[in-house]
Amino acid sequence: ASLSLFFLFCSAQKITVYYNNDWMATTRDKATYYADFLKSGNMYQCNSYWMAGNKLRGKSIYPDNVMVHPSGAQVLYFQNGHVEDSTFYSGEKRLYEYHYYSNGQLAAHYYIPGDKNEGVVEGFDEDGKKIKNYAYEKEAEFKGGAKAWQQYIQKNVSKDLKVKGEGSITAEVQVQFIVNTNGDVSV
Repeated sequence: ASLSLFFLFCSAQKITVYYNNDWMATTRDKATYYADFLKSGNMYQCNSYWMAGNKLRGKSIYPDNVMVHPSGAQVLYFQNGHVEDSTFYSGEKRLYEYHYYSNGQLAAHYYIPGDKNEGVVEGFDEDGKKIKNYAYEKEAEFKGGAKAWQQYIQKNVSKDLKVKGEGSITAEVQVQFIVNTNGDVSV
């Protein structure tokens, strides 16, 4: 048994990645968080930490080191050490999730009943009382709907794009923005 443990220890590969406040990879001097990825078979065990104080931020397992599709249990922590989220994934599907207030009180519970395809969400206030018609996650929507979104893009896209070379050009454009609680675009 000690020989196989020695082999496992020697074959483990640790990768450390630094992240800014938005969880985008950055340099160590600009990092808010960092994550240690330890390769085990075809998966990575990931422990993430706050740079300040090196406190544990989360534990999860990923098929790679880009933190996109967790596998199995994922637990995230507040800086005070209380659990913030506890989620279980099967493939790319989230089966259940518990979200907590920073004081440790349950804030929301998401689960998929055994005979259903759609998830159920229950929300609770900080006193533990159930909140009627609670919406935990809601897809952002542009004020005025899809038509208003198209008009906004047409109005705000630069028509002065310069293209080098000749012939027909196809381009992919990524647009990043935040819709605030009033439905207005900010950034």
